[in-house]
Amino acid sequence: MSVDRVRTREDTDGCACLECRGVRSVATRRGLGDVLLWSIGLLRTRPSIVVVFLGLAALQLVGTIGSVWVGFAVAIVSFVGSLFALCYVATLAGGELLGERYPVGTAIRYALRRLPAAATIQIGVLFSMMLAIFVIFLGSITVVLSGDLRVLVAGAVVLLVLLIVFVVVATKFVLATTAAVVGGYGPLRSLRVSWRLVSFRRRTTILLVGLLVVLPASYGIAELATVTDPYPVIGNDAVRFGVQAASTVTTFLSSAVTIAVFTHVYVQGVLE
Repeated sequence: MSVDRVRTREDTDGCACLECRGVRSVATRRGLGDVLLWSIGLLRTRPSIVVVFLGLAALQLVGTIGSVWVGFAVAIVSFVGSLFALCYVATLAGGELLGERYPVGTAIRYALRRLPAAATIQIGVLFSMMLAIFVIFLGSITVVLSGDLRVLVAGAVVLLVLLIVFVVVATKFVLATTAAVVGGYGPLRSLRVSWRLVSFRRRTTILLVGLLVVLPASYGIAELATVTDPYPVIGNDAVRFGVQAASTVTTFLSSAVTIAVFTHVYVQGVLE
């Protein structure tokens, strides 16, 4: 069984109407709340998604209790596994929106084929973000150490502009990996498609930005809750590990829901 790709109208051969493309019309009518509920329900209807992300959560927990080298190896495997999980969820979610229930084997094979493109985008965006954060941090230190009020004011304005540009660019590229998987695009084309689809004049963008902010924040809060030095919050090691396990599982399952939301938003965007 082959996996159908959902592309923009100009990249679609033949008629691009919903019926010819096999897209369920209800998918285009869902509001933000319905999209989120649909994405949560996908975990129930496709339990293999839960299995994949529970495996990633277990792997993450192994890294926290092992040696430094075990943690390093787990980090590498987790990164690749997370990319595969992203491709896998996007494949299944895209199929559901097309009215297709892809078998697990078909979804796995397709996800593996799209893994190199997804990895290229993720690594490129990650390094770009790290570079941008480093430049903003270095600029902040330089401005503060200058001691000149005029330099402080001008530097603050420049850094604020850079921060806004950083947020805008990061948000505009948020659907790039989804485009590479569901649309079957290459890395550069995926970035261009994502840039065009994400508009700050739409309420959907608020949801995308919110998910980008909430997930890292929830993970950080979960990690903070398990801190024991120097002021123990949870003193019992077993309880502490239980809290950490619960927070890790919740974070990973939330990631699965987020990927499904991105897939739905992408499909809605290319159909407009």
